Amino acid sequence: GLLLATDVADYLVGRGVPFRRAHEIVGALVRRLHAEGREFGSLSMEEWRRASELFGPDVVARITARASVAAKQTPQSTSPAAV
Repeated sequence: GLLLATDVADYLVGRGVPFRRAHEIVGALVRRLHAEGREFGSLSMEEWRRASELFGPDVVARITARASVAAKQTPQSTSPAAV
């Protein structure tokens, strides 16, 4: 679905995009996907790149529920090591 929008923004932040700009990019993408009845998993690499040239092929593996949970590394987070 679209529940991982913050993870998509975090991905862009990791690529050097200020969070405010990442939020704008992802917000536009979410609005489009919602209007089309689609989710992140349905995007082609070309569509990711149209949203931002900073999306790389690794975005597909990074935007999953498992990757989201594992990415949280602070104490009391959802990281499997912390649970």
